Amino acid sequence: MRNGLVAARDLSDAEVLAQIAADGLGLDREDVFLELADDDATRRIDREVEAAREERGIEAVPCVTVLGRFKVGGFQDAQVFTDLFDKIYEEKPA
Repeated sequence: MRNGLVAARDLSDAEVLAQIAADGLGLDREDVFLELADDDATRRIDREVEAAREERGIEAVPCVTVLGRFKVGGFQDAQVFTDLFDKIYEEKPA
């Protein structure tokens, strides 16, 4: 994710993703590129994304779940988390 946001790289481009996987994870760039181009792999990924959405309520990446009740989706400012933790603290039984 950092590569897409900081370097303004197109994370929907298979070439970019393959290079990020090679540079950041040490994976073989060509293997990753071929996997991304494979229709079966694409369908598997789509199924996994849908399962995450249906089973876990994940609608954005990243998704942080706090105490199993509060979901914070997408890249958020630190203040969002501060406000959430304040809310949790205020709800805490005495």
